[in-house]
Amino acid sequence: MAHPTSHYRILCLFSAVGAIGSGNGGGVEITLRNVCQALRKRGHHLEVLAPHASVLAGIPLIPIEGNLQESAELPNRKDPVSIPSNAVLANMLDYAFAQQRNYDVIINFGYDWLPFYLTSYFHTPLLHYVNMSSQTEVLDDMIRKVAQQFPLQLGMQTQSQADTFAPNLPHFRLTKGFDLSRYHYLEQSEPCLAWAGRIISVKGLKDAFIVADRLKLPLKIMGALCDETYWNQITADYSHVSYRYLEYLETEDFQAELRTCLALLAPIKWEEAFGNVVAEAFACGVPVVGYQRGSLPELVQDGKTGWLVEPDNVEALIQAVQKVNKLQRSDCRAYVEEHHSLEAMADCYENWIQTVLDHR
Repeated sequence: MAHPTSHYRILCLFSAVGAIGSGNGGGVEITLRNVCQALRKRGHHLEVLAPHASVLAGIPLIPIEGNLQESAELPNRKDPVSIPSNAVLANMLDYAFAQQRNYDVIINFGYDWLPFYLTSYFHTPLLHYVNMSSQTEVLDDMIRKVAQQFPLQLGMQTQSQADTFAPNLPHFRLTKGFDLSRYHYLEQSEPCLAWAGRIISVKGLKDAFIVADRLKLPLKIMGALCDETYWNQITADYSHVSYRYLEYLETEDFQAELRTCLALLAPIKWEEAFGNVVAEAFACGVPVVGYQRGSLPELVQDGKTGWLVEPDNVEALIQAVQKVNKLQRSDCRAYVEEHHSLEAMADCYENWIQTVLDHR
């Protein structure tokens, strides 16, 4: 039953792959912060369970000790999932199960097999914000099971993401929102390119280096270094390219670096569920140039807020960057204001929670 004041009591479970603030959680860190900010502004009570050493200003945080989880981005789709001894993931779920009656809903922001498996064991609805597309068969099977048993409790970000698990997968469509007051629109750009994300091969950083090399443009690189071998190989092969590695930046510093750029490169190599950096670039007035893959065709208005080209066609990517000045940067900001504000996110999550509670 919904809280009688219509102000929900919500427990959020962060990803078990790293502490909040480390950057290891990727875009889910920003999503969690924005969800909490949007719903707290509406008067809802939120608490966050997260690995020890997490930092989350202004939000009640419950740190949990334990060993971190490996990323679900395994090299082989048939690999089994594993869990370490004294796992922080298991410890977080133990806490959530013991305290569940103190909350109206629990929202899982982690992409791990165990919380999906435990969905039916919780009396308080356990909702899942699914932050990645299909990765492994064992996790896919569990997500499809949840979709059949508790379709309203499974939240997806884009249709392309849902389709990676199964055609017509039952789910609730979620809206991403951002505090647009923290992103400052800049009409004029400098002759430089940006690339942002966790440094792993599927994010396509190598292709960004090739573009920067061919066009003789400086490249700003922002994100957590998650694959040191991949990084070392690229920087050795393209040591002559003018680049700056700025590591993982919090929003204020990130947008300050991003907004000066001619374009954000998104040469992704996988079916990405939703690229946060795409919306963040738009908020700064920066067009996005990338491959027609994953969620990008649902986010980028080709010829208006960016250019999309055939996947893995680096030559076409280079040509698209060369015509980015034909785009109006104001169109990028207008798009994100209409579709990805905190207010739109709050409306969506309130509707999600209320719909689940009504059906219980």
